[in-house]
Amino acid sequence: MGRLRLLLDATPGQIDLQGFLKGIATEAGVPESHSGLLQHLALAYRDLPWRDALTGIMNELILMTPADAFDPRAQAVALMTLHMAKGLEFKIVFITGCEEGVTPFTLLHDDADIEEERRLFYVGMTRARDELYLLQTRSRFLYGQKLSGEPSRFVSEIPQDLIRAQTLADKPKQKKARQESLF
Repeated sequence: MGRLRLLLDATPGQIDLQGFLKGIATEAGVPESHSGLLQHLALAYRDLPWRDALTGIMNELILMTPADAFDPRAQAVALMTLHMAKGLEFKIVFITGCEEGVTPFTLLHDDADIEEERRLFYVGMTRARDELYLLQTRSRFLYGQKLSGEPSRFVSEIPQDLIRAQTLADKPKQKKARQESLF
């Protein structure tokens, strides 16, 4: 928090946003493969005034979107973070990313942080009025690394008699189209 205060008190000419974010990533123990995200954000916001850039980056990092942007009358799918779903209710809820490394997030090591993620996960589950779908992939690419789709510990804590698991079949591999030469 001290570094953030220094940044807020700094004048625009004194700010090295990329260096600042890299320092935070290093202090937090973020693997080098993940720190590219912070550098990407710094580049994306570099042309904005420094306070706007910092606000934009922080909002992206915590995945904030305006809660009042949700219109329950809209005939559309509402996508939101678990944070933003608090207090809302939906007929059907899909929670994606129910794999270790995603939910809970890999970089969380503190028991209190994992408990907060667990609480948010269950808050998300209770947003479903009629149907709840918890989605897990077999594998995914995250920050350039392929991760196996090991089920989230949060899903394994749900009593098995409440779960109806369904595995989708792999779609058949299609032959690649072959371009024939005309000459």
